Amino acid sequence: MQRSSPSPRLIIPRLFLCLASTMLTGCVSEELERRVGALEEKTTKLELALSQFDLEHVARIAQSREGLKADAAQVKADREHLRAELNTKLEEAYRQVETVRKDIIVIVQRANGATVKELDDRVSLLDVLLGTILLRIEELEKRPQPLKK
Repeated sequence: MQRSSPSPRLIIPRLFLCLASTMLTGCVSEELERRVGALEEKTTKLELALSQFDLEHVARIAQSREGLKADAAQVKADREHLRAELNTKLEEAYRQVETVRKDIIVIVQRANGATVKELDDRVSLLDVLLGTILLRIEELEKRPQPLKK
């Protein structure tokens, strides 16, 4: 069988169809390439923004750490200062308590000394009275006794 050549009527629509298909594919292809390019551009911008955000985030974290270190150092210095102040005040209070204790001991010793002197004076007075009473008793014993009836 021999192939017959297609009729000119069929060739022209087929050519238009091929041409239209090629043009359409080219247009779609250009549109897709344009969209892909736009998406790639947006992706690049997002990656850049993300890297900047990461850098800012890292910088903020570093600043926060430095701030916390500075705060910790200040708190430590304040604590040491307050501890030294407290120790000074405690030592002063201890000295004052010791002074009061010594004063109390002196006062008690004076009071005891006065009490002892007072007791000695009373004992001396009692000795004198007792000596007087004993002398009187001896005198009375030496006297003759009246006879009893």
